Amino acid sequence: MEINLNLGEWNTVFAVPVSVVDKHLKTASSVYIKVLLFILRNTGTRQNTLQIAQAVGITADEVTEAVRYWESAGLFSFGSGEGMRISNVSHVTDKPLYASPSEISQLMDTKPELRFMFDRLEQLYGRPVTSTEQRSYIYLHEAAGLPADVLVMIAEHCVQNGKLSIRYIEKTALAWADEGIDTHEKAIERISRLSEAQRAEDSVKRCFGIDNRNLSSKEKEYVRSWTKDYHFDMEMIELAYNRMVDGIGRLSFPYINTILKSWFENGILTPEDVAKADKDIPKRSVRKSKERGSAPSYDTEAFRRLGYDIPDIEPEK
Repeated sequence: MEINLNLGEWNTVFAVPVSVVDKHLKTASSVYIKVLLFILRNTGTRQNTLQIAQAVGITADEVTEAVRYWESAGLFSFGSGEGMRISNVSHVTDKPLYASPSEISQLMDTKPELRFMFDRLEQLYGRPVTSTEQRSYIYLHEAAGLPADVLVMIAEHCVQNGKLSIRYIEKTALAWADEGIDTHEKAIERISRLSEAQRAEDSVKRCFGIDNRNLSSKEKEYVRSWTKDYHFDMEMIELAYNRMVDGIGRLSFPYINTILKSWFENGILTPEDVAKADKDIPKRSVRKSKERGSAPSYDTEAFRRLGYDIPDIEPEK
C-alpha cells in the first residue's frame, strides 16, 4: 500500500526561531521581520544589503538597521566575510547594538552625557533627532565606545562639510573608533588636520580653476605631498601651475608634481629661489658653451630643475 501525503505549500518550509515570536513580535518592526524572513529563507547563500533591499522592497539603510537588531538579539552573526558585514570595528563589546525608544529614554535619564549629546545634535540639525539617528548614536556610544562629546564633534565636522546622512556620520565614527580616536583631544587633533587639508585642497582648486567637481583621491594625495612633504605654500604651487600652462597648456597634476618634486630635490624652495635660478640659466649655458667651444645653448638640465620642458612626467592614474 502506497501512502502519498500531499502537504502542498508545506512541502517547502523553513524554520523560524520561537524566540522571534515569544520575544520580538511585539517590538520588532515589520521591516525587521521582512528582512529576517528573507535571510532565513535564503540560509546558505551569500547575500548583501543591496540584494536584500531589492528583494524585500526597502532601502539598504533599512536592511542594515534590521540586521543590527537581529544580531544584537543574538539570532545570528555575520562575521567578517564579504556578505552581510555589520562593521569593521575591532572592539565591539557585548553591549546591545539596538535600543528601543523606551530604552533610549531610560538611557538618557540615567546617562547625562547622552542627554547632552542629543541636545547638541538637535541644535546642530535645527530639528529633533529622528529615531533612526538616535539608535545609530546610541550604537556608536554603547557598542563602539565613542564618548558623547566625540560623537558631537564628528557630527559637526561632517555637517560642516555638507555630509548630512547619518550613514556617512556613522561610517566616519566607526573609522575613527578603529583608529583609536576616542577622546576629546584626539578628535580635536584629527579635525584640525582634516580642516587644514581641506583648506589646502580648496586653495588648489581655486588656483587651478576647478569649480565643477571635487578632487580625486589621487589629486588629494598630490596636494598633501606638496604641502606636507615638500612644505610648499600656494605661491610656489601657483608658480608650478604656470610652468605647466607654459609647457603643455592643460591641467596635469602629475606634471605639476614633477616640477615641485624637482624644485624640492634641488633646494629651490621659495619664489626668490626660482627667480634666482631663472637668472642663472643663461650664465650657466654660456659658460658651458664656451667650455665646449660651441654657440651658446640653454642648459637643459637647468631647465628641468626650474620646471621647463619636462616631458617624462608621472603617468595619469
